[in-house]
Amino acid sequence: MSTTDFSIYVDTYLANIINDLASQIESAGVNFDSLATISDPQDNDELLIYDVSVSTNKKITKAALIQQSALIESLNSLSLTGGEMIYAASSSAFAKTDVTQAYGRSLLTNTSASTTRSSLGLVIGTDVQAYNSNLDSLSSATISSFSLTSLLPNTSAANLATLISAVTYDSSTVDRLTTWQNISGKLQSTDVTVSAGAMSGVTSINTSLTSTIMSQLGNIGLTTINSTQWGYLGATDQSCTTTADVTYNSLNLTTTITAAGGVFSANVNMSSNNIINVANPINAGDAANKTYVDSVAGAGSVPAEAARLGTTANLAGWTYNNVGGASGRGSLTAGSNGAVSIDGVAVVVADRILVKDQTTALQNGIYEVQATGDVSNPGIFERTTDFYPGVDPITRGLFLLITDGTINISDGYILVDTVTTVGVDPVNWTQYSATPTAGNGLTLSGGTLNVNTVGTTGNIYVNGSNQVDCLVLEAVR
Repeated sequence: MSTTDFSIYVDTYLANIINDLASQIESAGVNFDSLATISDPQDNDELLIYDVSVSTNKKITKAALIQQSALIESLNSLSLTGGEMIYAASSSAFAKTDVTQAYGRSLLTNTSASTTRSSLGLVIGTDVQAYNSNLDSLSSATISSFSLTSLLPNTSAANLATLISAVTYDSSTVDRLTTWQNISGKLQSTDVTVSAGAMSGVTSINTSLTSTIMSQLGNIGLTTINSTQWGYLGATDQSCTTTADVTYNSLNLTTTITAAGGVFSANVNMSSNNIINVANPINAGDAANKTYVDSVAGAGSVPAEAARLGTTANLAGWTYNNVGGASGRGSLTAGSNGAVSIDGVAVVVADRILVKDQTTALQNGIYEVQATGDVSNPGIFERTTDFYPGVDPITRGLFLLITDGTINISDGYILVDTVTTVGVDPVNWTQYSATPTAGNGLTLSGGTLNVNTVGTTGNIYVNGSNQVDCLVLEAVR
């Protein structure tokens, strides 16, 4: 039927429906001229209409009648031309549209899938892929029970590597990968363990791990690696941990070795090289570093400026401050107000005091009097400029004399150990000289020892030059 014929058919059909509807209304005794005076029916009110298709009256609501009338009017208003088609635009209206493409119009008349595919111009292998029954063997992307050779008979090594990286393998069927050769790629996400059999026929892996090397590495013993085997491992950077005794032949180490213990059973030849970063020795058999040796070798007696007084006991109640004093060199402050005396002698400002008897040995050292103390203020000693944190380390062997005091007068004291950090390390002093004491027949005056004389007779005679002149023995009667 042509488009023109279709339009004539629709117009004729609609005209017949309208005429029949008018006849039914007229036969019911309805006067068209009086319709305007009839009370306006509601949407749900029913009208009695004669249906010519079944030759009987039917009831229809006002709303349904209006909808059908609208559809009829919408359809009647359409004027079709070539290449157009009618479609339902809504429940109460029809519309038309162009079908401009030949293959689009052909879809309406095609009677088979193959005819439709030809109309669309689809080519198998180019636009769509052909169906293969072997694909039915895949289940959830897991290879479980089929042969790769039958599924992918022409797959290249590169494509197979892609397949290997994209699927999951059932552990029970990995052994089916036995007929493939020249495969490159990785088994993803997990390690591969060969539980039986040998990797026969493998000539190289990554072109560097040859079968000879693999054989040598496989023969490495528990405690010995020979020079050939170690040569294969020489380029590796791995941590090697063992609790057994290990023997290495011609071992070249270029990284740090951490040893929790162990004993050398033979001499170590350093080939004129140094052992570096050696700690200070503690025990008699420990190795010594150069800094320590220099401190000992240069630890001869080093004189310091004499002190006027020296302590004879711990300065109880005094407070130590490592950054105290007027200059911040460190200080000792008396625990109470009052004038300070050391070794029975009242101190004066700027006196040098050797503090050597503190219970906390780091407080010891050479101080000078900053404040003598009085009824309103405590005494304060401050470290001297030759013994405070700014001049450390202070080498062992430093010594000084004490020039005044009841007990320490003319005594000499020497520093026992090097003080690396003043105020942190202990400062220990030991006496190396003392004031002489006059015995029988001797008189001590300051630092002078005199021989007592009795006239020109007796057991000892001292001449005018203070020399022993002669010895007179009395006869025993």
